[in-house]
Amino acid sequence: SGGDIRNAVLKAALAAAAEPGSDGSKAIHQRHLEEGIRDVVAGKRVMQQSLFDTERRVAIQPRVTFAGAVAVIALLLALAALVTAVLR
Repeated sequence: SGGDIRNAVLKAALAAAAEPGSDGSKAIHQRHLEEGIRDVVAGKRVMQQSLFDTERRVAIQPRVTFAGAVAVIALLLALAALVTAVLR
């Protein structure tokens, strides 16, 4: 969902900002996005678990593939770069 993508991007931005170095040299890289996506998917799995329904817990599958989520985020970042370039 859009909220999941937003959360993954925010997690990526926080991870990039937390790295050592000057602020001017920091950037969000693919590894940050992949880590953010993994965190969001793991969080959704935890939230979908039930203590009372053991059959459902086994059947939980993520709705979006990892590669699909990375592709959507890459598209959003390219769009953001284009908007930034136009506004400058």
